[in-house]
Amino acid sequence: MNNNSMTKEQSEILLKRATTASVAVAVTLIGLKTWGYIESGSVAIFGTLLDSVMDSLSSIIIFIAVRFSITPADDNHRFGHGKAEAIAGLLQAFIITVTSLLLIYEVYDKIKNPQKIGQTDLGIGIIVVSIILTVLLVLYQRFVANKTKSIAIEADGMHYTGDILLNTGVAVSLVLGGYFNMVYADPIFGAIACVYLLHSAREVFNASTDVLMDKEMEEEEKENIISIIKSHERVIDIHEL
Repeated sequence: MNNNSMTKEQSEILLKRATTASVAVAVTLIGLKTWGYIESGSVAIFGTLLDSVMDSLSSIIIFIAVRFSITPADDNHRFGHGKAEAIAGLLQAFIITVTSLLLIYEVYDKIKNPQKIGQTDLGIGIIVVSIILTVLLVLYQRFVANKTKSIAIEADGMHYTGDILLNTGVAVSLVLGGYFNMVYADPIFGAIACVYLLHSAREVFNASTDVLMDKEMEEEEKENIISIIKSHERVIDIHEL
């Protein structure tokens, strides 16, 4: 099935499934990481737990926005409610930015007060499970975003992609800190994740504002459309595209 053959009903089903999966994974990760933090007291796990809480809030926002955006057009919204997704994208950009700032604070604190990581095996196990669940979710979100062209789902997938890098960095830092006593490994990987998350926030923000402000299409894309229209034998000319 390609994008052109997908019906509105099929698209709505995919969007609902993707948002439900996002919320389910976020809640599951919060439970796992809370357990890991209570058992180990690891600051690294607490940092990624904080990020998962932000993910959960973000997923709930998308869950609500997508269901609102697929509401049929009415007298007050004759062009439909599709821009609700772009508004949700702005909220996501804000959440990603806040998460990044909180992680920057964690990085600064760990550099200032380095600590040896305890319960390394438990921490690594939880992070590995988190990475597997997140990878599966991101792959499904990319599939749905490609089929439905949903900005909100694509933005959520970008956020979770950042989480994969963050969790991978935490896993590596747990190994280096727990087994090799390299206490500064964790803040270094945390800083890298922060940079990526801030970049993701910027991309989501730009994509959302382009939709809300009805940004003009690129000149190359416009010329391509004109070329296709003029290629038809019965078209004499085109104006006011």
